[in-house]
Amino acid sequence: MAQLSVNQTIKSEPKGKFKAGLVRFYKQLDLQLMVIPALILIFIFSYIPMYGILIAFQDYKIGHSFSSSPWVGMKHFVYFFHSPEFGTVMRNTIVISLLKFCIGFPAPIFLALILNEVRKMAFKRVVQTITYLPHFMSWVILGGLVGSLLAVDGGSVNMLLEKLHLIDKPINFLSLPEYFWEFSYRRMCGKKSDSAPLYIWPRLPGRSPHL
Repeated sequence: MAQLSVNQTIKSEPKGKFKAGLVRFYKQLDLQLMVIPALILIFIFSYIPMYGILIAFQDYKIGHSFSSSPWVGMKHFVYFFHSPEFGTVMRNTIVISLLKFCIGFPAPIFLALILNEVRKMAFKRVVQTITYLPHFMSWVILGGLVGSLLAVDGGSVNMLLEKLHLIDKPINFLSLPEYFWEFSYRRMCGKKSDSAPLYIWPRLPGRSPHL
């Protein structure tokens, strides 16, 4: 009898939890309804576009639908793996990912620790504002800004170096391989450091979150 009552209790527990969940859901119905627009946005912009993955396995042409495009299987993958640029592309992808992890991740933490040691509140707020500005810029805008600064014709960097007589003629920084990695991680640090003044520094011990 004791064993039977234990089994009945175990079987009744899921039903009890389910009923309790329904009661809690009904009590929070107004809050649950507020989540519906977010779920709709996620479904529209995150799940529906995944249908486009089919292009990788089709001979797709612009203007045709997915259903009318012929299937080619792994043809595009085989072409990519055997292309001469595969090694360079794969190396750049892996190295850039490692740079994001090894440099882009600790950069805002170091900046927040440095800001925490600054005693001049006015200077600290100026640095916070300047470092937070990239947060409002997309990578496209930031890339255009960097391109304008480093441009051969009228670029601020080349003009400054020429005025200081450090170079005789403008340098096309963006086309030289030796400058690629330096500009990559510098641009990455500048973009990733925008989280330091807003998210990291206020959460350090002894800091007010309202500063």
